[in-house]
Formats: sequence, structure tokens, C-alpha cells
Amino acid sequence: VRMTEKGRRMAGDPEYGWRTVTASLTSHEWTAAVVEAFTLLMLEGETDEDVLADEAHPLLVAFGWRTDDDPPDIWDVKRAWWSVRRPLDTLGGFTESASMLPRTATLTPFGEATLLEHLRLNMTGPMRY
Repeated sequence: VRMTEKGRRMAGDPEYGWRTVTASLTSHEWTAAVVEAFTLLMLEGETDEDVLADEAHPLLVAFGWRTDDDPPDIWDVKRAWWSVRRPLDTLGGFTESASMLPRTATLTPFGEATLLEHLRLNMTGPMRY
């Protein structure tokens, strides 16, 4: 397997690698909106992901988001979040409570910086969708 030019640059420049991964966390406007809502709620201190979904869902509906021409349901919100949460978790962006219920996830400093950078890129960068 050959490394691409971008891969070589990412391997040689950790900051560039982090920014590249951060920029690619979401590929759709819907997922980016869900991540934005979750990020802002988590920065307020909420860590129970079911509660986060319950709080984010009505906000996203109120802002007019649609999936398949219908308002999104709670499972649409959770699926979008988990599509970003899984890779971020792999990179060390979260710590989870023990197996006690409800399970809570807390952003690590790396996770917080990554999600804030993702928001910054979405707000200030060119349209990617």
C-alpha cells in the first residue's frame, strides 16, 4: 500500500493531520447540525447522551431540519451523532462512566478542542456540502 501525498503530510505534520481529520468528521449538513447541537450542549456540562439527544432533537426540528421530507425522529439524531462519536472516541475524545446506567460520556480536552475546531471550520470555511 502506498501512502498518498496527503497521508505523508498528515504523518509528518500532526497539526495538519488533526485539522484534516477534524474537517472530515461530517460529510453532510444534517450530521454537522447534530454535532453542533451536541457540542454546544456538552459544553454546558450535559453528559448523558440520551438526554443530549432528547434536548437536541426538538431544537433541530424547530430549525426546520428534515430527513426524507419528514421531521427527524430521535433515532435520526442518535445515528448522526454516533457516526461522529465513534471515530472521535477512537481518537480519545471521550471518557465514559463505568458500566452503570445511565452511562455518561465526557469530552476529553482533545475531544473538546476537536469539536470546537469542527464548529469553527463549519462556521468560517467554505461550503463543503
